[in-house]
Amino acid sequence: MLSSGLLNANQNNDMREFQSHGTALARKHLCDWLILILLIAMLTLLSAGPPFYRFVGKDMMTDLKYPHKPNTVPPWAIPVISVVCPVVIILGIFVRRRDVYDLHHAILGLLFSVIITGVITDAIKNTVGRPRPDFFWRCFPDGKEVYDELTGEVICHGIAKVINDGHKSFPSGHTSYAFAGLGFVSLYLSGKIKAFDRRGHVSKLCIVFLPLLVASLVGISRVSDYRHHWQDVFVGGLLGFLVGIFCYLHFFPPPNHSQEKNSCAAPPSDPSDAASADSHTSNPPLILLPTPSPTPLTIISPPILLPITRSLSKRPMLLHQPLLCHLLPTNNPPFASPMLLLILLSLCVASPLDVTFSLRCFLLPVPRAREHR
Repeated sequence: MLSSGLLNANQNNDMREFQSHGTALARKHLCDWLILILLIAMLTLLSAGPPFYRFVGKDMMTDLKYPHKPNTVPPWAIPVISVVCPVVIILGIFVRRRDVYDLHHAILGLLFSVIITGVITDAIKNTVGRPRPDFFWRCFPDGKEVYDELTGEVICHGIAKVINDGHKSFPSGHTSYAFAGLGFVSLYLSGKIKAFDRRGHVSKLCIVFLPLLVASLVGISRVSDYRHHWQDVFVGGLLGFLVGIFCYLHFFPPPNHSQEKNSCAAPPSDPSDAASADSHTSNPPLILLPTPSPTPLTIISPPILLPITRSLSKRPMLLHQPLLCHLLPTNNPPFASPMLLLILLSLCVASPLDVTFSLRCFLLPVPRAREHR
């Protein structure tokens, strides 16, 4: 009897804490949710807008006579694949971790990923107006071709709505939506299960690649249904995945980041941020900060940059050190640009000079838990 009462009391306390934190998060990110609503309204207008009617001549119809087939993946299934399924996965992780901050940021980032992708995709669709591979049967459903005698342009006599949709081939909306939602949740899962901890657990990679495989199958179905050219699917997938990466990194650090590797994390400035930092052990929010190090480094500035570096070298070194730590790649030495290193290092000195600064800024990211904008 006593144990059940304590259990109920703990559950009530957890519920009150969840509600209080959820209310605080909603108020703090009210502007973000309002922007999301505006983006949804913009997406609705773009989806209903007419596309650009590109010139389609008789000679071009040879590549546009593929049969008009039903969709393997119907339009109503795209929100389920790109939004509902990822939300279910995020909720499953929330049930296990009980982290309201992670839940809020994951859902907000997912929605932004999908909606921003939709806005960009529909804007390009309406601007380009590329005909679909089955445009012939959309334009001439009875198979009777009619062309302008002077210009040779098609004179369609099909259903107006079907014809309008026939001019929205590039890029593939199904593919971009699928990669935006499933690409985001793939990165999210890779951070939660620490897929890149270099311990050789291939099962983690299988979990990470599964959402991407589903998104790829959606794109392949658009080609096999003759609704899109392969270029439309390729660009749509690339667009959706890139937006998903940007939205994920806006709320979470890279998946290969581990907070346990860092010994110079700055303390959070907000109590609510501290609660978020305690729960984000696999992928906490990330800010790169300079750290002093006793390692001396001799840098020689090239002569072509001496006029710039001489004026900048009069300033304290600490003014340039954060710039280095923020812009130089971390944990990814192969992606470091030699030209970027040359320019940034030349900004620090004007002649051979021993400069002491943190080499750890080049090798280890320094996280700082904070509440996101």
